[in-house]
Amino acid sequence: MFGCQRSCLSKADDAGARRVKLCYDKRTYGTQSLQFPKTKALQRGGALVVFNDAEFSDEDFKAIQNVGDSEKKGTWGKTGRFGVGFRAVYHITDVPSLVSGSRIVFFDPHCKFVQPGLPGKGVSFAGGTSSQVPSIDKYSDQYRPYEMFGCDMRTHFTGTLLRLPLRSEQQAAADSQKLSTKPYTADKMKALFDDFQDVAAETLLFLQNVEQIELLIWEPDAREPTTLFSAGLKE
Repeated sequence: MFGCQRSCLSKADDAGARRVKLCYDKRTYGTQSLQFPKTKALQRGGALVVFNDAEFSDEDFKAIQNVGDSEKKGTWGKTGRFGVGFRAVYHITDVPSLVSGSRIVFFDPHCKFVQPGLPGKGVSFAGGTSSQVPSIDKYSDQYRPYEMFGCDMRTHFTGTLLRLPLRSEQQAAADSQKLSTKPYTADKMKALFDDFQDVAAETLLFLQNVEQIELLIWEPDAREPTTLFSAGLKE
């Protein structure tokens, strides 16, 4: 289970991030205005959201969108630069998504949740054509889960959010399931956070840029998340 968090930390470190937050978001979001109606199940409560304060470059977006293609091995000279590291997120979720700068990318290996027949979809929400930004307002429920840690899905976001909706029992049992037949439960999230607390401070010593790591939980009716744990380097 720890592989997913280690992967997220290494990618944040490679991007030059100083702060990383891992939040267990237990809130449930609306399903009336979805750009991709089959993602309705992903709006339910239960997602791991990973924030860091570094922005993806165009090169980063190109590299991470090639991860799902086994024919494109790529060359990574940094710690866990996408590749196998990013694939660790599929232990938790069927459909990860990532927001950075003015773009959001959905990854859909089963090609059935976002856009049938395609393994992924990118959407621009700021700094693009005038027809792109209003789509966020038209499909407000779809993008509400990303409005946190300074991201408003309207203006350029100088950070990165990775959202991993926890795999449900129904998704794990689906005939089309190719990633994992094990659901990711609330108990597993608690164990993941407990394990990470034990090694977080030590992990910081081996990272080049990250100076602070926080674990948070966002309860269904809360206006703000609660900090469960924080570790940082002191000069």
